[in-house]
Amino acid sequence: MTMKPATRLRAALAHADIVVAPGVFDAMSALLATRAGFGALFLSGSAASYAQLARPDLGLVTLDELALIATHICERVDTPLMVDIDQGFGSVANVQRAVRAFERAGAAGVQLEDQIAVKPAASLQSRPVLPLPDMLGKLRAAQDARHDKEFLISARTDAYPFDEALTRAVAFADAGADLVFVECLRTRDEAQRLAAALASRVPLVSNCLEGRPHFARDAADLQAMGFHLALYPGVGLGSAVAAMEASFAKLAANGSSEGLVRADAATLNQLVETERFVKNAMKYSG
Repeated sequence: MTMKPATRLRAALAHADIVVAPGVFDAMSALLATRAGFGALFLSGSAASYAQLARPDLGLVTLDELALIATHICERVDTPLMVDIDQGFGSVANVQRAVRAFERAGAAGVQLEDQIAVKPAASLQSRPVLPLPDMLGKLRAAQDARHDKEFLISARTDAYPFDEALTRAVAFADAGADLVFVECLRTRDEAQRLAAALASRVPLVSNCLEGRPHFARDAADLQAMGFHLALYPGVGLGSAVAAMEASFAKLAANGSSEGLVRADAATLNQLVETERFVKNAMKYSG
């Protein structure tokens, strides 16, 4: 019997080798990442907002919109998918509804953060955080909502400075979070202190954002420091945008698709399994 995605991801996180999860934003990007050999995928809020709305990551994507994307991904690939649910879309009741929605969708787990959902109008990109007891309440609500106890609940803190973030990370681990993610890490010393405190207790997550200095050289370096999951949320969408922008510019300039770096019709039909669908339909023809 094939193990469920959540069970497989738990097993991978318990292994010595770090799990690398690229950011995906739809079923095609998830399929391409799976074909590349990744053992986990990450549906980030920013990638969903950029790809689906062409808008900034300011909580504009709704629960239903994100759940539909996750459903499409999980229908197409069985690679374990972690979903970024930001603050859980509202109160503890919303958090529980979100957990159930993504469990039904087939995801392996969700990532819940402690940022305040409604930001000050003058600083929409700020990261004020909830009081710790409120975040722990959301974490307990998420844990109680899942039907399958293998479904992973990752707890993220955006608290700063580091000492406050470390206090919260320890509290998340004490509360039974399946993974812990401290977003404010900027130096190797902070990362090493976090790993010393928690790496033996709970899998640690690191966010590898392009264009922002990172304390680790690469995923192997993260592994050596004691981290278990490396997220690369922007690689897929950033690559797709750059390729499309270049191709569209050449088409607009030349009026021809000749010489564009693109998948041909045969490749696309192979990816979407056109032949299998056509053959299957023929079984039911009159």
